[in-house]
Amino acid sequence: MVEMRDGCPKAEDILHVLRDRVALLPGTRDRNGRAVIIFPARENTTPINSDYIRNILIYLHAVTADDYKDRGFTIIIDMRKGTTWNNVKPILKCIQEHFPAEVHAVLIIKPDKFWEKHKTSVSSGKYKFDIQMISVEGLMRYVDSSQLTRDLGGSLFYDHDEWLEIRMELERLIWQTIDVMHNFENFREEIKNGEMPIDVTTAEHATAAHVVLKKKILGAPIERIQHDVERVQQRILGSTDGTANDSCNSSNGLLVTNPDLAAALPHLASLINSLRISKEEIFAQWETRRQKLDHCYQLKLFEQDADKMFDWIRSHYALSMQRLLEIGDSEQSTSMLLTEHLDFIAAANNTEVNISHVTTVAKRLREIGNYGKVQIENVAMHLDEEWRRFKQINDQRSRLLDLALSFHRKSHIYLSNAPAWLHNIKLDNGRRMGQYSGDELEAAIAEHERFGETFLQTYAEAVGDGRSLTQILKTLASDTVGQNNAYKHTVDLIQQITRTHKELHSQWQAKKLRLHSRLALIAFETDTHRVLQWLEEHGDAYLNKNTAIGNNLSQAKVLQRNHSHFRSVASNTYSNAEKLFTASNTIIESGECDVQQMSVVVEELRRRIEAFSSKVEARRDLLNKSVLFHTHYSEIIEWYGRMEVKSSQYDFVSTNVQEGERRKEEWMIESDATAQAYATTIGEGNQLIRALEQQAKIMNIDNRETVAVIERLISDIEQRHAKLADRWPHQRRSLQLGVKFAAFIKDCRQIIQQLKNWREDMLALVKSSSFAERAEHILPYQDDNTTQVKTAVTGVKNNAAELLQALRDNESTLVNTEGVLATDVIISNLQQLTDCQREVMQVAQETHHRIEQCMQFNRARAMATVAIQKMQYEETKLLHMNTIPTSLDEALAAQAAHKQFQHAVESISRTTSAFLNKTDQLISSGGVDVRSVDNLNEEVLNHWRRLVGITEERNKLIKAGVVCYKTLHQGVMPILDQLEKEYSMSSKDWCQIRNGEDAKDRAHHMSSLLSKHMEYKERFLKGCSYGQKTSEMFLKYIRRCEASAEHIRLHETRLLALKENLRKRQMKILDLWMRKKQQLDRCHEACLLEATATENADWIGIEGEAFLKQSLERRLNMADRESLEAYMDEYMTFKAEAKQRRLKVRMMLELAEKFLSTLDHHCNAIERKMFDVRSSYEDFSMRLANYENLLSGALGRKLDVNKAKDEFSLDRKSDSNIEAKIEVERLANEEKRKMREPMMELIKSERDYIEDLCKCIKYYLSAYRAANDILPLAIRDKEKEIFSNIEQLYKFHNEVFLPELIKHENDPEDVGYCFIFSVEMLNTLYTEYCVNKEQNNYIIALPEAMQFFSEIRERNDLEHNQDLSSLVIKPVQRITRYRLMLEQLLKNCKNNEAYDVVVSVPRRANDLMHLGNFENYKAKFFFLRKFILIICLAKLGVLGDFVMQESFLVWDPKAYFKKGRERQVFLFELCIVFAKKTELSSRAIKYTYKTHLMASLAEINVCEHVEGDSSKFALRQGNEPNTEMRTELKAASEQCKVQWVKKIRELMQGLMTANFDMRQAPARNSGATTTTSISDRTSKDSDSLPTSNEDRNSLRSCTSSSSNHNLEV
Repeated sequence: MVEMRDGCPKAEDILHVLRDRVALLPGTRDRNGRAVIIFPARENTTPINSDYIRNILIYLHAVTADDYKDRGFTIIIDMRKGTTWNNVKPILKCIQEHFPAEVHAVLIIKPDKFWEKHKTSVSSGKYKFDIQMISVEGLMRYVDSSQLTRDLGGSLFYDHDEWLEIRMELERLIWQTIDVMHNFENFREEIKNGEMPIDVTTAEHATAAHVVLKKKILGAPIERIQHDVERVQQRILGSTDGTANDSCNSSNGLLVTNPDLAAALPHLASLINSLRISKEEIFAQWETRRQKLDHCYQLKLFEQDADKMFDWIRSHYALSMQRLLEIGDSEQSTSMLLTEHLDFIAAANNTEVNISHVTTVAKRLREIGNYGKVQIENVAMHLDEEWRRFKQINDQRSRLLDLALSFHRKSHIYLSNAPAWLHNIKLDNGRRMGQYSGDELEAAIAEHERFGETFLQTYAEAVGDGRSLTQILKTLASDTVGQNNAYKHTVDLIQQITRTHKELHSQWQAKKLRLHSRLALIAFETDTHRVLQWLEEHGDAYLNKNTAIGNNLSQAKVLQRNHSHFRSVASNTYSNAEKLFTASNTIIESGECDVQQMSVVVEELRRRIEAFSSKVEARRDLLNKSVLFHTHYSEIIEWYGRMEVKSSQYDFVSTNVQEGERRKEEWMIESDATAQAYATTIGEGNQLIRALEQQAKIMNIDNRETVAVIERLISDIEQRHAKLADRWPHQRRSLQLGVKFAAFIKDCRQIIQQLKNWREDMLALVKSSSFAERAEHILPYQDDNTTQVKTAVTGVKNNAAELLQALRDNESTLVNTEGVLATDVIISNLQQLTDCQREVMQVAQETHHRIEQCMQFNRARAMATVAIQKMQYEETKLLHMNTIPTSLDEALAAQAAHKQFQHAVESISRTTSAFLNKTDQLISSGGVDVRSVDNLNEEVLNHWRRLVGITEERNKLIKAGVVCYKTLHQGVMPILDQLEKEYSMSSKDWCQIRNGEDAKDRAHHMSSLLSKHMEYKERFLKGCSYGQKTSEMFLKYIRRCEASAEHIRLHETRLLALKENLRKRQMKILDLWMRKKQQLDRCHEACLLEATATENADWIGIEGEAFLKQSLERRLNMADRESLEAYMDEYMTFKAEAKQRRLKVRMMLELAEKFLSTLDHHCNAIERKMFDVRSSYEDFSMRLANYENLLSGALGRKLDVNKAKDEFSLDRKSDSNIEAKIEVERLANEEKRKMREPMMELIKSERDYIEDLCKCIKYYLSAYRAANDILPLAIRDKEKEIFSNIEQLYKFHNEVFLPELIKHENDPEDVGYCFIFSVEMLNTLYTEYCVNKEQNNYIIALPEAMQFFSEIRERNDLEHNQDLSSLVIKPVQRITRYRLMLEQLLKNCKNNEAYDVVVSVPRRANDLMHLGNFENYKAKFFFLRKFILIICLAKLGVLGDFVMQESFLVWDPKAYFKKGRERQVFLFELCIVFAKKTELSSRAIKYTYKTHLMASLAEINVCEHVEGDSSKFALRQGNEPNTEMRTELKAASEQCKVQWVKKIRELMQGLMTANFDMRQAPARNSGATTTTSISDRTSKDSDSLPTSNEDRNSLRSCTSSSSNHNLEV
């Protein structure tokens, strides 16, 4: 609760108003839990200041408990004790204008004075809240007596002074708390915005100031405020001992706490808790700030130390940089600089301790989490970097000085020893090396190499150090290195060393070369002698000894292998000689020998080597030829042996052509290879003989014996070859004949197989499905195949004759592998070929005949193709123009275009008829397949039906669009515009139009205006209803249109928006109509009152005054008794008439009083009229009573004057004829009651129903969703199954349906339109709910579900009759109960369509539940859809909308004498499906599809009457009046049968246009054709509105009705 808000006054600001008890807030709650504000009665009649009232209302609203503010307020104003309307009027005005919350009702306790009552009742109608004039006792109806204070007749104890004191105390505590919170906020801001110190001194001052702030925080008076709050809480809630105290009511022994005061306690506790939390938070912030200041102080100390270190490092670093390149120009100066530098490093190392200390401090500050750790880390890193850089420059100087010292030392060593080294080398060069032996030369070379290594290493070390030193100097000095003296001195030393080293190295290298050349000459002479010695003693001796070549292959190979070994040994001699040749060149170049003598020795060595090599190669060549010849001799002798063995195989022939060709090819290859091998071997032998003769000449040896052996081998080869060549001609002829024999056998077998294949192909071709289509294309190939077969057979026979003659001419007899003569095999195959040819040619003749028949059929098919193409073209054309019109002009244009299209379809009808005549002639002539022709006819007719079907669908769509747009744009919308314009005009006084006429004429005129106004309403509602129906029909055909889904959705949305706009405008005009009707009613009532007042005034002024005048002129004291009796009788007669007039006047005044309460503009005039009539009648009645008194006195009768006057008084309540009057009034109101009571019951039950839905959603559905993962597994993710669309139901009934019912509260006869205009929502919502409820009702009966939802009911204190199962059944009960209510409500109404609506909704839901029990119905109906594609509307491809279902006894065709079977029959728009019912349990059933299907309703004839039973009817397929295709059905009642027959015929009528040619197409036996113009047929679907079905009373009924829902299967 928010006690204080901006702009809300405090109690002390309006204390004087509160003490004055202008308004009270005692904590009272009415029976609906709303807060009650009481304005007590005031004896002072002075009006209260409006500002006071406004301020106190705003204040009392502010201090009311927040939980009750949203519920609204009830205000009680006590007008007793002299409180006048002038006191109440400013209160009501302030309530209306300034009270910030909803006021549910203002209860005014009736004042004591009549006129105050009258003023209050007359003026109460102009406020936006409800005002009730009640007595003190009547307050109990709104507020319980325990909630009323004692001055209002209740028992609630209320002490206003005590209440005011508590309120003041509460507000004081709240403001104290708020002040403390403000202080805390200031402390928080001070902590938050405090600046950080900039140095050590400011850090110390900030820490001291922060300690002072801690004392202020700890000094906050929270405990004292807590004590005061507890004291106030005890006063509000009462003492613990149970005695009456403060705001508690103890009159009945119970403590009753003021809820508005008690509501402030949690707020106070919350404020105290907030104070404590704020204090803890601020103290936490203070501690954080303290730590931060401490860290800051440490940070500043660290920065101070670091700055000192930075200064020291930078100064010493600059000194080191100045002396960095000073390295000295000698070993002594460099050594002195190095000593000084080491002393400087030792001094710097002492400072490193301080650097380490600063670094350690930085590490410690980072570890403790100092807020400036990033800054600390940066400073530490920077300090470490500076120190590292300082140490690095010192290390560089140390390395530079060490390197300079090393360079100076090594350069001095090299330069000082170089002159001595050069002198020694020159001294050795002067000695003669020719006096040295080989060993002495080798020792001198080793010593010379060791000397070279020594001086080279010294040079390398000195130059290496020098170059390293110059490189470092370049790096450190950068661009200024050329100006550095140390660098110049170093470079000069390096150059001096380099020059000295070049001279020394060149002398050393020359001496080395002379030593090696002298040693090589000695080695050359020794090796040359060894080579010449080997050639003489081993090489030539071996060649002269080994001259044989071997007499056979094995000997030749052994000699060849030995010679190869000798050649490998000789190759070493060749290598040594090559090395000697190379060494001689080197020696000659060195000049250490006699060049001429060296050249002679080398040439002699080269000549001896070349001669020896030629002998070796000649021997190798001779041995190779010997081995080759002996090898080929052995191979060819073996080959001749194999050829002699193989010669006997050539007398056998094979039937395989490839094998014969292979044998022939192998023989040719063998013959050629033999001849080639023979020539090669003979040539090799002759070459070997010539080589032996050449060997004998060169080596002077005798080898004639070896030549004789070779010649003998050559002669043996020639003899064997001549014997083999004599057999070759005979073998060649045998192989050729064998190939021809195999080719004949192959050709013969192939032709026989081809003939058989051709025969099978012809038989298969004739049986194939495409034979008829390809007949004309096949005929030329068939004739060509016949000719080719004859030619091929003749060629094979000629080849056989030639082969037989060749076999007879051949001397040898050829046989096959089985030993049969080849001639016998040829004759046998010729006989098989002849027999096969005869059989195949017979089949060819039959095939030729069949082809000619099929060509005739193909011509008929071509005609069918032309017709089908035209149909498809027109169909495509229609689909392209299949747009949905969006206006009347487009619809009319589409209608005109469709008529043109229908003419094109009529021309196709003539083409189709011509085709059917052609096929009849073809069948009559015979020679064709009748079934194929019938199938062709059916194919054409199917396309024709498809074209006609979509043409008619388009026709229906266009006509529905024309009717819809005409109805809406030419009929309904103009009327709506006119009525809206007329009714929206500002209200006027209708009775003043005839102001000059008298009241009766004006009343008659107003009555006629009311009648016309009622007629306008009836016509307007019927027009809107008709517009909704025509748009719904148009929407139905739009959804069935063969257009894209997006296109259909676009127009569907547009049309639904149009319907919604129509409904909204209808509701708006109904409101305007009702407003005008109220104006007319008031004018009519005013005219009637005025006419009645005139009539009564005229009677009083004429008849009454005339009677009184006549009677008062008589002298009663002088009249006799008989005259007096006559006068009395005359008076009594007139008295009775006067009493009747009194009743009329009193009734008129009562009606006038009611009329005046409406605050109409006629009130002033009527009030004046009534006052005049009352005054004249009271005066008249008083005079009449006086006359009666005089007459009675004259007769001597005692008369009570007051009683006489009371008899004529208009205020008299009793009446002797009251029973008769009550009866008359009862009869007059009977008709109104009959209409109003059901209407009030309907509205009341609707409110109760909405409340039940709200409870289900609020308690059960919300708890289910909140449970989430703790739900039992059995009901998890089952929200849709348990609750279905109950939220949509609640929203629809609460926001749409109930407000519409309330609008017709005073016009019950029109309430049916609420159902008519909401039929779509009712149908959609309740069908979905009922079907879901039926299918999933078992879920809430599960034990887990019952336990879960029972706990929810108990947790929310709901009654047992408000458990989940009772609430979820409410929608089912509600939709069925509407029918019972409307039966009573609509008995006297003409429009019964609403009754049909509420009856059809549960019936539709019941039918869909039965359809849902169809076993695998989607898959089954998909099969039916394929079946309908063939039989009925081709590519329309749907069963149509599901219409209804029912259980029947069914007799299948040809089974009439058997017992009928119970079947569940499902009716769709395009077919009827039969199913078998199977009960799975007491509440579960399923339907199994049976094979009997009545496809295409347009091809079904209905036999309404079946002999013997009035509840039977029959369905027959086709036009033939036979019983073979008839199915009989027996319904449960005659009414059910009539309903089904009517519905089937309605569906057939809708399909008749699309299927007219199905009934009238030319049959094969009739020979006649008829065509029907599409333009002559119309669709009744688009020209008429749908009719309602018969009544059904139960949701579980088995009957069904048509619906607007599409069910595609």
